[in-house]
Amino acid sequence: MDNFFLLFNSVIVFISMAMLWKGAEVLVESASQIAASFKISDLVIGLTVVAVGTSAPEFAVTISAALMGKDSISIGNVVGSNIFNLGLILGGTALIREIKTSKKLVYRDGLFLFGVTILLYVILFGFSLSPKPTSYSLELQNPNSWSIESKEIITEELKTDFPNLPNKFYNQINNSVENENIKLPNIYYDENKVDSILKKINISSPNDYHIISKIENVGFLNGIDGILMLIILISYLIYLFIKKETLDEEDISHDPISLKHWILLLIGICTVVFGGHLLVDGASNVARFLGISEWVIAVTIVAAGTSAPEFATSIMAAWKGKHGMAIGNLFGSDLFNILGVLGVAGLINPTMVTMEVHGSIAMLVGQVALVLILMRSGWRITRLEGGLLLALNIFRWYLDFS
Repeated sequence: MDNFFLLFNSVIVFISMAMLWKGAEVLVESASQIAASFKISDLVIGLTVVAVGTSAPEFAVTISAALMGKDSISIGNVVGSNIFNLGLILGGTALIREIKTSKKLVYRDGLFLFGVTILLYVILFGFSLSPKPTSYSLELQNPNSWSIESKEIITEELKTDFPNLPNKFYNQINNSVENENIKLPNIYYDENKVDSILKKINISSPNDYHIISKIENVGFLNGIDGILMLIILISYLIYLFIKKETLDEEDISHDPISLKHWILLLIGICTVVFGGHLLVDGASNVARFLGISEWVIAVTIVAAGTSAPEFATSIMAAWKGKHGMAIGNLFGSDLFNILGVLGVAGLINPTMVTMEVHGSIAMLVGQVALVLILMRSGWRITRLEGGLLLALNIFRWYLDFS
């Protein structure tokens, strides 16, 4: 049965990859045709329509995680996806074909992405390079592995100590899968109180150690932050469509568009979105089967899965010589992930941020800066520079898994 589970999900992963590649090809061609008909450059359409379409998997995963209170996946998916976009995808695309850049792409869109990434850091951690815990949460450790006796005892303890917990929380415990941790919705500001709760609950079941653990929160994303981020995103999109600039170095030649191009655009977006969902589900199931933690899944497997549409779209665009769309798709996706996806997530359910997230966001700030430097040097990203970005991303994955 276990071997069939692994084989089935592996097949799902390969099927989803095929869907992503074909969907991306249709998406790039139709979006480029439509862009030209409105006298909008491939870069702008990449920053908007294509970016929003290929970011739909991140949106679905992050919002679902926010609703379920899974902060690690909610934040980790977006941060990991953005790093993946500018590391493995941009680097891999440049390895296949050198990518030309432009002043507009670097100074307008690149610097805007850099500023938005710094803004995310400041919203979550303030101006501290080494943030300290500001609150505490409690997390049940792998309830799927608890004995029946321990589960009954812990459930009674939780009902006594936390009488306001909803029934769906206990359903989560009963329906939890292997290696899944469940976070309590309560937030504490007194560390001594948290420690006393830990001691009381953990000693209730002497046969199961570390039933519940303490999480140190160093940052916070709330509704006000979400509104601010959404306002910035909407303002940026309005600016792009009002300007409708074309890139000087682009020589776009397209046939007149028809209803067919709009239908193909919709089919392309739906295919990459559905393929991305399949890839996330299959890869996550395989990862849990192999005993990988939820946080590592979020910043690696899930991030890579939800970034697969961007990967397929950017490589296809670069292969067809559409350099503006190749990079614009990645920049636009990263912007939409931060301002749109996290903005909505903050509105739906305030999210606590732990110290492990701090390291990933600090790395994201550094990676955006490095990409801008590489794009500015020679106004292109060479195969050698693409290899550097790819190597850095692989090294980050090594650190996450180790």
